[in-house]
Order: sequence, then structure tokens, then C-alpha cells
Amino acid sequence: VTWKQSSIGLSSSGAACVKIDPNNGNRLIVQGVNSAVNRNNGLNISTDGGITFKPVLTNLSFAGKGDRRDSIAFDASSYSSSISGSAVAYWIFEDGTLYKTTNGGENWSALCTNTDFANGHIFTHPKSSVVYIASEKGFFRSVDGGESFTQILTESITGIDVIDTCPNNVYLSSHSGTLISNDSGLTFNKTE
Repeated sequence: VTWKQSSIGLSSSGAACVKIDPNNGNRLIVQGVNSAVNRNNGLNISTDGGITFKPVLTNLSFAGKGDRRDSIAFDASSYSSSISGSAVAYWIFEDGTLYKTTNGGENWSALCTNTDFANGHIFTHPKSSVVYIASEKGFFRSVDGGESFTQILTESITGIDVIDTCPNNVYLSSHSGTLISNDSGLTFNKTE
């Protein structure tokens, strides 16, 4: 495997989160960051497998350096033949603002700002449009495309994962241990 730098058109000097569209491996969204606050930081899209990028949501004045969150999530159930990929994706900004695109990343709108979501991780159910947010304030679940959320857990969540092969399972890590849901995040059991 040969690696080479790929940043043509990237609005920032680095990246904190990269998500590949599960419906089209040539489409990706990158959260651009710098070591200092910079208005060029924000979201960039690529439709050619990461060879070139286009800024789509910038001018937010944040640094992002050291941000290791899963802050971007595609909704795999939103396939659109007009863009040959997922139409819906989400980005959770460090202050808790939740952004959504419905056209594959070209345009973004803020759905809400909730400080409980600040510095949170975001994932979606692999087969349906359920949205999950995990943060220091707990675990949240949306069944209406991010318009509203129900808080399921109040303990601090430090990590989350969802896998295609077990689409109804949600895996959480917390200071009290590992939690697993088998019902798309409605209930959780602690692993022993």
C-alpha cells in the first residue's frame, strides 16, 4: 500500500474526522482543523475518493486541534440515485450544534444547539434513520432525523460504536464499563 498526501482544495491545514459514504466509497466528508482558531476550519467534501476537496461549511472560527471524536455520520438508509450516495449526513460541532445535510454534503443547516451534545460522538443505525449521540452528559437517540432527541442514559459516555453486521446493537464505553444495546439504543446492559 502506498500513501500520499491528498489535500487539494482542503480549506484547512489538517483534518480531525474523516467519514466515507457507506453507499459510495468515492464520497467523503472531512472535518478540517488547524492548530489555532481559523475561519477556514469546518467541513469539506470530496467526490473523487479524497483526491480533491471542496469547502462546504466553514467560517466557524474554531481550532479543532486534538479533536478525536466521531463527529460526522452518514445515514446509510438515505441512498439517493441523483448523487449516487447517501443524501443525509450529520456533523456535531464542538459546542453541541447539530448540523444536517440532505443533499450529500453540499449544503448544511443547523438543527439545534444543545450543550448536552458538546464534544459528543454521532452515529446512525446502519439500516434505518435512527441517530445516536453520546457525550459527557449521556446517550441520546432520535427517530425523526435529528429533529428531537430522547435522553436514554445520563452517565458520561466516552465512546460509541455501531456495526453493519449487527445493526440493532449499540456499544458504549463509560467510566463504569461497557454497555451494549440489542434494541437500537432503547435499553442497555452492562457487560460483565
